[in-house]
Amino acid sequence: MSEDLLREILQELRGVKSELVFLNQRVGKLEEGQARLEESYARLEGSYARLEESQVRLEKAQARLEENQQKLEVKIENEVIDKIRALFDDREIQNHRLDRIEVKLENVIVDLGYLVTKVARMERMA
Repeated sequence: MSEDLLREILQELRGVKSELVFLNQRVGKLEEGQARLEESYARLEGSYARLEESQVRLEKAQARLEENQQKLEVKIENEVIDKIRALFDDREIQNHRLDRIEVKLENVIVDLGYLVTKVARMERMA
């Protein structure tokens, strides 16, 4: 009976050994999977770092654009608006001069009409 018991124990040990081999294979596959996950995580961290750097660059570029826009607004307010106002004032002065010239021209036309009438009368008398 002890020989049968030994055989049974041997069979159990072989079963345990095959299960250990199977478990070792599974552990090896799990370790490989974990290594791949760690590599993927490292790549993801690198991508995230690059994304953060890009965001920082974009924020700096946006800040520069806003600063340039403010400078442009100030320049428009200080220079362009003043120049437009000066052009408008100059145009008003020109319009006023043209109005005075038109009045004088009308007076000259009236005087010319009077002189033409007077010359025509004098020619009839002569």
